[in-house]
Amino acid sequence: MQFKIITQHIIGGKMYKRKILLILINLSFLCASLKYDSVKVGISESLGVFGLISMDFKLSNISNENDVFYFTMGTLPLPIFGGAGFTYKKYFNIFEIDPISNTFIKPYISTTIFSSYIMGPSDSPAKTYIMGTLGFGADFSIIKINTTSINIQTGVFTQYNFSEREIFESPSDQPEIWPAINIKISQ
Repeated sequence: MQFKIITQHIIGGKMYKRKILLILINLSFLCASLKYDSVKVGISESLGVFGLISMDFKLSNISNENDVFYFTMGTLPLPIFGGAGFTYKKYFNIFEIDPISNTFIKPYISTTIFSSYIMGPSDSPAKTYIMGTLGFGADFSIIKINTTSINIQTGVFTQYNFSEREIFESPSDQPEIWPAINIKISQ
């Protein structure tokens, strides 16, 4: 009886690893067919703490200058948890601060629906959740060198966990609003 339980655990573990490998291969093909847009380092309004390092791939066939759709994926520097999903970002008017240095502020509102994962101990599977975010913020242009722009994004966002049917708790717990601040490097 004990041998049967151990055998099922090993076979189940192999199936779990195969599923993860299949998902990673599919994500690689998806990312190869999309247009790279930016890398963000810090807490973004799209994935929050599930993407302290995140990449955005622009869906250019359905996006325009002010209404942008992204495939977003991110993780911690150590991939203990992360996520991937789709983001819609609505940019508003550009407010130019300094015409000499071409510095501007571009306010936006964004929403993301994504799947997040949290790795468990080695003997248990990762936990996955379906989540959504709603965020407000501004994109501050800092430096533009050739085709590369470095911006700072600041704002606030809230996250809802559809799997658990609750608002994802923030550090302040009331009113469950997270700060967003990151450095965005884009092409």
